[in-house]
Amino acid sequence: MPHVANSKTPLKRARVKKSLRVERQELHQKKLDAIASTIDMNKLADQETLPVDTFGRVDISPDHPDYAYWAKDED
Repeated sequence: MPHVANSKTPLKRARVKKSLRVERQELHQKKLDAIASTIDMNKLADQETLPVDTFGRVDISPDHPDYAYWAKDED
């Protein structure tokens, strides 16, 4: 007897795809966590913290010494 698709089939497939996507995200996060755990924060030089705006862009004034670096576009 041939397989007859029912209304539940697409839902099951969507759940599988979501599950695979979540697994990829979790694997990616584990890789990032492993990299982060190798960084010794005490060995990093103390640097000025730059504020960011609500969109995540560096909020820096034109008279800041590093303004040209932070203002350039990354293309």
